[in-house]
Amino acid sequence: MNKFLTRSKIFLFIMVAFIVGIFLGKYFGGFLIAIPMIMIWLYCYMAILLLFFFRKNRLLFYFIIFLVFCFLGVYRYQSYLPKIDKNHVGFYVDNKETYLIEGVVDSEPEEKDSSLSLQISNIQFPISNQYSITNNQLEGKILVALPKYYEVKYGNQVRFNAKLATPEEYDSFDYKSYLTRYGVYAIAKSVDDFEVVDHDCRGAVYCAQRVLYQVKNYFSSIIGKIYPEPHGSFMLGLLLGAKTALPDWLIQVFQIIGITHIIAISGYNITILAKVAEKTLGKIGRKYIFWGVLAMILSFVIMTGAQASIVRAGIMGALLVYAGFIGRRSNAINVLVLAGAVMIFLNPLILRNDVGFQLSFLATLGLVYISPIFEKWFARIPGFFRVMLSATLAAQVLTLPIIVSSFGRLSLIAPIANVIILGFIPLSMFLGFASGLAGMVWLPLGKIAGFFGFIVLDVIIKISELLAKVPYASLELKINNWWVWGGWYLAIGVWLLVWYRKRKSQIPMNPMGTLQKTINKD
Repeated sequence: MNKFLTRSKIFLFIMVAFIVGIFLGKYFGGFLIAIPMIMIWLYCYMAILLLFFFRKNRLLFYFIIFLVFCFLGVYRYQSYLPKIDKNHVGFYVDNKETYLIEGVVDSEPEEKDSSLSLQISNIQFPISNQYSITNNQLEGKILVALPKYYEVKYGNQVRFNAKLATPEEYDSFDYKSYLTRYGVYAIAKSVDDFEVVDHDCRGAVYCAQRVLYQVKNYFSSIIGKIYPEPHGSFMLGLLLGAKTALPDWLIQVFQIIGITHIIAISGYNITILAKVAEKTLGKIGRKYIFWGVLAMILSFVIMTGAQASIVRAGIMGALLVYAGFIGRRSNAINVLVLAGAVMIFLNPLILRNDVGFQLSFLATLGLVYISPIFEKWFARIPGFFRVMLSATLAAQVLTLPIIVSSFGRLSLIAPIANVIILGFIPLSMFLGFASGLAGMVWLPLGKIAGFFGFIVLDVIIKISELLAKVPYASLELKINNWWVWGGWYLAIGVWLLVWYRKRKSQIPMNPMGTLQKTINKD
């Protein structure tokens, strides 16, 4: 089999087939779940036999492999979706009945303007005798909005009266799909008599997660004491991906110049932070660097509350650093696709409904495949600026369809803004993280480190405001036609295939390309 494709390429082929199956799973209407498991195993055995008989026919051999793993992807997607019956909260929406609901706060309460947003799981409420429920609690989650003055913590058991409704659909935003990826299938309406009936966390998982959130909140409070506004909120955005505290005018400035990605936690951001740690640890010996970087990433994940999106970003960043550490050329893309496939396996809905995951994955893919091409084109530009420009353009080439279709804005000044500003981001993140940790030990020590972090943030804000004032810095553009963006990705795929085949070039062994070399030389 290896004479056809290398093991590395076969592995990549299998992972891509599985991801394609996840993507197509939505269109199969759930009929696979109704097939008995014995038939699923029979299908797999038949596929193995076909592989044996057609092993000499290369094209048919790979086609059968593709079908097998594509089938498994479809099956995984459909098996992940819940059954909306009397044991699921989604069964009780839109019936205009008021329920006495009891459950547990399942995520960190999120402040939004004047309200507090909660996700409630482990739901229990009295049901009319016409329904026979097999267990005491319902599957699925309820989204509850409360006034800000309520004091609610993760893991609290709460009780309230409310009607349940299906999440609304908007023309420009699929809010229902957005909530579904979190397991939310109902929104509480006309909430009344809300109370916390048990302040203690229930279960080891809830208690451990609450401790992590307490660490995060304490870290955030220290950052708030060290940095004035809007610099404090900006630093929290860089480190924690917290956008709610940022003033609207600053978010609008970042949108105009195309740098909102710097305040979204992603594998790319964590990889940058890890590379700063790698440079710092470089003098203690190579065999200690990898474990030191992993410790840095783990500390970062803990300090940010170990939320699902941040854990995914941490995994992505750690695997990318690992690919560069072991130094095999074929491993960069394989590790990236493996990380994406594992995350998609755990929650298949993020492939379609999580814009953050899509941007993170595509941007990193651009760094691996496209950035080296741009670096050759811009060979006459000085090293650091060449690498930053190449990385920015490479990421934007693949993320452009997602940005335009999701946010309806195209920043024309983004390449220039990113080249100028991204150079400050690793330093600002490192200073912010260091000042926060130091401040947790002794606040005056944190303020000393924070002084330098403040200067870097102030420079970024001033440059951003200046660039946002440039005429035609951005355009409002909304294109949702799938065939337009399908043609875009097809053209990019053909271009990359021709480029690498012409030069018989391999993927760079280090996912961050020469950016890491440039950082290490500085």
